[in-house]
Order: sequence, then C-alpha cells, then structure tokens
Amino acid sequence: MSVNFDQMNDEFLNDPKRWFNEANLLKGIADDIYSRFRKEMHDGEPGWAMVHNVFGSELENIGPYGLIGPYKMTIGLAIENMAKGMLIRLNGKFDINRWAITKKGHDLKYLIGDELNLSLSIVEGDVLNDLSAYVEWAGRYPAPKNPKRLQDLLPKGHSWAFRLFDTEDMAHTENLYLRLQSEQKSLK
Repeated sequence: MSVNFDQMNDEFLNDPKRWFNEANLLKGIADDIYSRFRKEMHDGEPGWAMVHNVFGSELENIGPYGLIGPYKMTIGLAIENMAKGMLIRLNGKFDINRWAITKKGHDLKYLIGDELNLSLSIVEGDVLNDLSAYVEWAGRYPAPKNPKRLQDLLPKGHSWAFRLFDTEDMAHTENLYLRLQSEQKSLK
C-alpha cells in the first residue's frame, strides 16, 4: 500500500481543526514557559524588565530573562496558527502562495487585522508587531539578517537597543488569544 504524502499534506494543511489544535498546544507550552519565568523571578514586579543589550554585553548572566524570547516566539506561533486556522475555515483552503508572495505569513497584525478583518487597538497592534519579530527571528536567532529589523525590538521613544519585557504585554497577549479562540468558535 502506497501512501500519497502530497494528498496527506494537503488534507492536514486544509483542516482548520489541526491548526487550532497546534495553536492550543503551543499556547500551553508558552504558558509553561511564562510560569517558569514568573517562578524564577519570584513573581517579580510588574512593568518593564531589561533583558540584555542587543549589542552583546553580559549575555551569559541574563537568568530567567532568557525565557522571554522563547515565550514570545511560542505564543506568537500559537496566535499565528489560530489566525491561519480561522482563515482556512473562512476561505476553505490553505493558500501558502498568498502568504509566501506577500511575505506576510508571520505578520500577526496583518493576518488578524487585515486578513481576518478584526479591529485592533493600538496596543494590540504593537503587541502583535512585537510577537511577529519574535516569530520571524528574535526568538530563534541572535540577530536578524537585516540589521534594520533590530528596530522591531525597540520600545517606542527609545533609541537604545534593549530587549524588554512588559508584563502588561502578557495580559494583552492573553486577551488577544482568548479573543481569537472566541472568534474561531463563532465561525461556521
């Protein structure tokens, strides 16, 4: 018996339930990472936490702050999969060429705001832009291919290059995920 991998792959990519399942698995992993971060910080104070200078000093002493990149990448991937599952449910199929041509496949603000046409607050848009940077490069590599992408990590109004974590972002991220879950359940 021969397995048709092309057909199997097509079926997997076009099944929104598989995308939602992957999103929920990634969300659980992100929650575990965040819980570990909070535990290692002894339920640290809310607000901004400086992680490290992007230009390279004291990288070996970042402690629990080293979990921020993996957290943001994983929760960003969960949001991306949820959004793509919703788009597949709405459009009936996975259109990899559309996202590959536009290079918007990891642009969470684009996927949610433009493709799904969900209204986003300015803060939500900023959080999604930040998560997109972590999905694309900041959660996986020490630096982007394009040096101008380092600006993706700068908080508005700052000219220095530090990776930061704002605990309010966690609340906005959680609310966005829950909102997407609610929206996907209302889709036909």
